[in-house]
Amino acid sequence: AVAHYCEKGSTGLEDPPTIFEGRSLDVKMTPCPSGRFGNATSRNIDSECSGECKEGHFCPAASSNATAAPCPAGRYQSGKGGQVREPFGQLKGCELCPKGSYCEEGAEESMPCTELNADFTTPSAGAHSAEACVCRIGTFGVIDNSTLLCVRCDLNSANCTVTGIPRAELQLLSGYWRSSVNSSVVEECPLASSCVGGRGMRVCAAGYSGVFCAVCE
Repeated sequence: AVAHYCEKGSTGLEDPPTIFEGRSLDVKMTPCPSGRFGNATSRNIDSECSGECKEGHFCPAASSNATAAPCPAGRYQSGKGGQVREPFGQLKGCELCPKGSYCEEGAEESMPCTELNADFTTPSAGAHSAEACVCRIGTFGVIDNSTLLCVRCDLNSANCTVTGIPRAELQLLSGYWRSSVNSSVVEECPLASSCVGGRGMRVCAAGYSGVFCAVCE
């Protein structure tokens, strides 16, 4: 039967007994093991099925082709023979895509975000697509003509200690100000105590407003 092989044992129920020189051979039909596949009907005793599962895929027991199931997005399989662990159904192979890379469905290798932009990474492991690539720690993101660019952050004036900060959410440190959330220019306040920092435009201390938070309300 397809996706099975024959081994010595008891007569299988799935197939008639093999006849050799007028005698019935006692055989057992066995599913191709996880990680391998069988795509042809065979009655050969102790056959090892047709081969190993293809890269980027895994094969449950009794698979009939080398691409029985693709590795899910966020995982990859660089070698042949991806398996399913029994009895819990866990994948053996289809490794988790490392942080800083992404893996689409059926991936044979992880794709580094740095191939798209030297300052790209991912917030965590297991990224599914290139859309998960964001600006690394120490930078913030700016959209220019639908393209994400990463601008180096001045750590003396802003907090850029997490990945994927968009410019509009840049957190200013105390003593600094900028003209709008769409500005990448962060300036030092003449009166440091009037600028408390933070996200958005609420960076002035109570009772202050305007440019450099220099206007008393």
